[in-house]
Amino acid sequence: RKISLQLEAVVSTQSTGNMANSPSEDIVEKYFTYLAGRDVYRAPTVLSWLTDFIDTQPEAAVYKLLQHQKAPEAIAGLVDLLEFDDKRLTESVVHILGTIVEQARCRDYVLAVPRNTATSGQSNPTLFTALLNMLLSSEKNVVMNAAGTIANIAESNDGRLWILQQAAFEDALPILGVLTVDPHQWAASNSALVIARLTLSQEGIVKIITHEQSSYILTNLCVSLCGHNPGSSMNSAFAVGRLLEREDARAKLLGMSNFKNIMTAMTKMLYNSEPGPRKNACFAFSCLANSVEGHDRLLGNVNSELILNQLARLIADADDETAWFAAMTLRAISTQKEGVFRLRDHKSVYPVLKKLVQGTAALKSELLTEVKMTLDFLGRLPKLAPPKLSTIDNKSISACWDSVIASPGNRPIYQLYQGCTCVYEGSSTSTK
Repeated sequence: RKISLQLEAVVSTQSTGNMANSPSEDIVEKYFTYLAGRDVYRAPTVLSWLTDFIDTQPEAAVYKLLQHQKAPEAIAGLVDLLEFDDKRLTESVVHILGTIVEQARCRDYVLAVPRNTATSGQSNPTLFTALLNMLLSSEKNVVMNAAGTIANIAESNDGRLWILQQAAFEDALPILGVLTVDPHQWAASNSALVIARLTLSQEGIVKIITHEQSSYILTNLCVSLCGHNPGSSMNSAFAVGRLLEREDARAKLLGMSNFKNIMTAMTKMLYNSEPGPRKNACFAFSCLANSVEGHDRLLGNVNSELILNQLARLIADADDETAWFAAMTLRAISTQKEGVFRLRDHKSVYPVLKKLVQGTAALKSELLTEVKMTLDFLGRLPKLAPPKLSTIDNKSISACWDSVIASPGNRPIYQLYQGCTCVYEGSSTSTK
C-alpha cells in the first residue's frame, strides 16, 4: 500500500520581486539557451532571472523549462554551475533545483546529469557533494534549502537509489541525523523528511542501521520525535514506524534506553488536533504491534489504556489512512492472547467495531477487512460439551471432544483440565 507523508519539503523564497508578469517567449528562449550552452559569464544574470521566475510563478517556470527544446541540457548546465567557488551562485542553484525536482521529469533530468560534465579547469564536485557542503552552512536558510532539495529527490525510487549510491552518503547521514533536532524548524523538518523517505526502501533502512554511527543517528531521530517541532517529530515518527517493520532495525530501537519516551511522544501525537501527526503515530503503532516484542511493549506501556482509547476513536477518523492504520493496530493487538483479553475488556473497542460493520456502506474495503478480522479474533468460541472419556486400562484413559470451527487462518488451541491441573494443551481433539 502506498503511504503518503504528511509534510512536503520546504524551500525558502529568494525572489527580488521584480517579476510581476510572465516573461516573454524571447526572454525564456534566450535565458534557457544560455543555460543549455553553459554560458558561465551570463550565469549570475540568468540565475537572478530564473530565481524570480521560480519564486513568483513556480508552475509556469517549470512548464516553460520542460517545454524548451534543450530542457535536459539546460538542467545539466544548471547543475554544472555548482562547480564554481561562488557561495551566492551555488546557493541560488540549489534553491532553483530544490523547486524544480518536485516535478518528476525535472528530477529525472537532474539525476541523469553525468558526473563529469564540468567546464574545463573546474574541480567538478558532484551535485550531492555540493548539497552536503551546504548542509554544513552556518546560514539556516541554506541548510533548509539543501535538505529540502535532497528530500524532494528522495521522493522517487530512482532518487532514493541515486542518494544511497553517492560516495558522500556515509558522511551525510549523521549530519542529517543531527539536523533533525536543529532549532531551525524547517531545516530540522526537511532533514527528518529525508530520513523518512530513505526508509521507504529496504536499502535505505540497511544503510541507516549498519552505519558506524547508527546509534547516534537513531538517538537523534528519536529525540526529534519527542521534540516540539511538529514537522520534524511527525516525519521522525514515520521513519521510526518503517524501522519497526524490520526485525534487525526493530531490535535496535527496542533496545534503546529512551524507547519509553518514544512511546509517550507517539501517544501524544495520537491526540494531536491535526490529521498528519495522528496518522503517522497510528502508522508507527501499527508497525510496533505487528511483532511479539512490540506487542508486549505496547500493552505493557504505562500509556497503553490511553493508546487503546484513542485508537478506538481513530478507526472512525475522517482521514482514511489514519482510520486504516488505527484498525491495523487493533487487529495486530488482537492476534496475541493478551491482546484479545485487553480488547475484549475495553469499554469502547468492541462496540465501535460492531457499529462500523453495521454501517459498512461508508467504509472503504481495506478498512472493513481490518475491522472484520479484528472482530473475528475477538469473537468468543462456542462452549464445548464435556469431553468423552474411555478407559484404556486401570492406569489411563483417553479423551476426545468436538472440534471448533475457527475463522480462516486461525487454529484453535484446546486445553484439558483434571481438576485445576492442565493435562493437555494443543490443536488435536483427542488425547490419552
